Amino acid sequence: MAVALSGKIQEFGVADILQLIGQQAKTGCLALSNAGEVVHVFFSEGAISYAEKANPKPRELLGSRLVRAGIISREQLREALDEQTKTLKRIGTILTDLEMVPTTTVVEFARLQMMETLYGLFDWHSGTYQFESMDVESWPDVVEAISAEAVVMNGIRMVDEWPSIRAQVPSYGWKVESIKRYPITSKQEGGFGQLEAEQRIIQLLTSSTIVQDVIDRSRLGEFETCRIIAELVDQGYVRVCVPSANGPLRSPLWRRAHRVGSCIGRIALCAGFVLLVVSLVVREVAVRRGPPMLVLDRRLLSRRIETVQRRVLNRALEVYRLQRGAYPAQLENLVEAGLVDQEDLSRPYIEPYEYRRIGSSYYLLTPIW
Repeated sequence: MAVALSGKIQEFGVADILQLIGQQAKTGCLALSNAGEVVHVFFSEGAISYAEKANPKPRELLGSRLVRAGIISREQLREALDEQTKTLKRIGTILTDLEMVPTTTVVEFARLQMMETLYGLFDWHSGTYQFESMDVESWPDVVEAISAEAVVMNGIRMVDEWPSIRAQVPSYGWKVESIKRYPITSKQEGGFGQLEAEQRIIQLLTSSTIVQDVIDRSRLGEFETCRIIAELVDQGYVRVCVPSANGPLRSPLWRRAHRVGSCIGRIALCAGFVLLVVSLVVREVAVRRGPPMLVLDRRLLSRRIETVQRRVLNRALEVYRLQRGAYPAQLENLVEAGLVDQEDLSRPYIEPYEYRRIGSSYYLLTPIW
């Protein structure tokens, strides 16, 4: 009996979906949807021939990538876009037809765009997927397809390595600067490709270079660029530091979520405890005076505080996943990571919340009281 290739991502992970289609050598389109974002992955006999977002952000478009990399100017891009409105051709084809960009460069950036789209799917832990068999035409901007197995292996490796990389590269708005001369012959392991990539990044550094600039100009992609920067930091050749007070400071999503979520959560918790204290005072006054007064129900207040507390814990769990690639084995790991305090695991109850990790998801239950 054939396996139905549709369902929920949380029940059948992205890696398993891609691997299954690859092993069955299917040809068609896999549509994945999550939080309003849709990605189409096209397969040809089990190999991935192309992947694209249905509604990409402006900075994710091929033309924008070429501008940020310094390959073309904004004026050239506008000229190409004007031509696109007339001919409806793909932007890569127009750029080569106008002799603005060599075909090899268009192919290089189109493949980079495709791989960034595919690897981004490994951060999806919910949503839906559906595979439809159909004829898949060859895409002119991509030279050759890539095996689904290779994408899965690299995607899993990236998920495993991202937490340690983020520890060395905490913000894409931070400055990267050279602190020691990089001898290109000092490191033989890793092969020529690794040496070439490291040297390329070193050459991009100036007194005001930030991480995002290096990502845009290196032609290596977000993960590979950050991985090499982290290695160079470990080796003592470069450092990543906070820019001047007037410079940009664009933090990754997980660090912004940590700061904002932590502040809002703690303010809300403080407000909840103030309400609890006020209710106790009101109850005490009511008992002493005897006449009818509005006395807040303590159980109701506890439920309200619980609502806020669960939001804090859910937010901390998501930050932990973004930092380390998976939800924690137990809530105490959130305390060890500095995301919450020990008392947050049971507030407003005596017993701690009940938590269980289930595959790539979890459940958080209120203690019996």
